Amino acid sequence: MKTTGNTILITGAGTGMGLEAAKQFSQRGNTIIIVARDKERLQAEAARLENATTFPCDIADEAQLGRLLHLQRHQSGSALSRSVDAPGAAATPITIKVFELIADGTAG
Repeated sequence: MKTTGNTILITGAGTGMGLEAAKQFSQRGNTIIIVARDKERLQAEAARLENATTFPCDIADEAQLGRLLHLQRHQSGSALSRSVDAPGAAATPITIKVFELIADGTAG
């Protein structure tokens, strides 16, 4: 697996494992899209990272998830190559949708 030069969507990136994944991928020269519900925390963490775009979002909400995926597809300028799903919620709709987009090549 190529570990640099990817565009990576990371949910739950405001704290914990999601934030640590964001730090590690950022340090390796990846473009990261970090997602969490807490806008202020997300922006504060993004300020410490390189190549980070923030998207405050509750991924358990289908409408917000749709806006996130639309933004990534049409405004990021690069295809999504990886996803790290690390939200505090037990189950979310994002995992299947994002993996399907990556698999069929439409994530970007």
